[in-house]
Amino acid sequence: MGLIYKHASCNIAATWAKDGSQGCFNTRDPAILTPTIITLKAKNLEPETTGEFLMMRSETYWRSVGHAPLNKRGWVLQERYLTPRQINFAEDEVSWECPQLVASEGFPDGLPGSATTTDHVRLQNSKPRQDYHDQHDLRRAWSDLVRNYSSCKLKFYTDKMIAIAGLARSFRERFDDVYLAGMWKKNLHKQLCCCESAVQSDDDFSREERGSAYFTEVMDASVESQHPSGLHSFVSGNLKVRAIAMWARIREGLDAEDSCPFMITASNTVRNDAFTELVGTDLEVYWDEECGEEEPELRKKLQDIRQSDLLLIYFSGIDCSPSDDEDDRVVKVKGLILVPGVNGEFTRAGMFFQYHPETKTVLRIIGGRLGLGPDVTSLLDKIDLGDPRLADLVETVSII
Repeated sequence: MGLIYKHASCNIAATWAKDGSQGCFNTRDPAILTPTIITLKAKNLEPETTGEFLMMRSETYWRSVGHAPLNKRGWVLQERYLTPRQINFAEDEVSWECPQLVASEGFPDGLPGSATTTDHVRLQNSKPRQDYHDQHDLRRAWSDLVRNYSSCKLKFYTDKMIAIAGLARSFRERFDDVYLAGMWKKNLHKQLCCCESAVQSDDDFSREERGSAYFTEVMDASVESQHPSGLHSFVSGNLKVRAIAMWARIREGLDAEDSCPFMITASNTVRNDAFTELVGTDLEVYWDEECGEEEPELRKKLQDIRQSDLLLIYFSGIDCSPSDDEDDRVVKVKGLILVPGVNGEFTRAGMFFQYHPETKTVLRIIGGRLGLGPDVTSLLDKIDLGDPRLADLVETVSII
């Protein structure tokens, strides 16, 4: 299916339609396409801020195309990415997408940049695409794709990998990499902290290498597929990592207004004295699975898991706002929350973030063992998880 759209001349999409009964054409108000023009004249304004201006809602394109009913369907995502050109019949107007231009009836010469750039889609005056040659642009495009796809809907959960197999094939040709059920073997440690609850991919994958320290080493990673392409129909997988880690319990904090009010408490069964300073520090937690009051059995199961001894795997420390003043720097540390299972294997329960000043504690512990300062940049490329000075801070785990 992916090859059909990839080699098509142009794709015509009934973007506004909720189902096949509505078609391309919609009854609309022609006045919507008439731009509102204002004239600014003031003595105190700079010359470039005077004159005639067109007024528009900055999210118009995202609302009418990016967030339209058709583009919330999982199977449609690869159609829009792979086809070289697309005509969108939206609710209020018709628009055009190709690698060089995004235009509409209201802006036939091209949409202003602010109309095509949102937190969800980086269109940058062109259609979503994957035909980049620069590896950083490719990683960023894949991260955007994962974010967009995660917010789409599928009628059958089993279609999750098949519905993006065409895109995965196209990216695999450009990455020259091994595809691992939505992730890539190279730089895998930068992709494991995806957040399902917040619908976001791991932003480390598309981040340029500066101001980052990684506390995780992927020792083995593989998946088994029943399909010759290796792009879907996965039946099993293996992931083994070695990382800075601590056993702990997590309980809700006292600040009820916090979006994710959790804090670290000591584990009842396993105690790592090296991390004693982290007991009582705050965590921003995103659990992988949630349920409502209407599912009491599942709710009780999740509560029991979250109140048990958990393993916190520290993946990376990111210097978010480099500054010469140590007190002004914002450092983000993130990682995974793992639940111990049988045969020494672990399952993922969620992910976490820690921010300044809690992160200074983590970095001080690691940097102190290595004779370095707590600064993230001083740890960059200097962490050897096999260093005997870090032995009691490191765990090797298999995640299923």
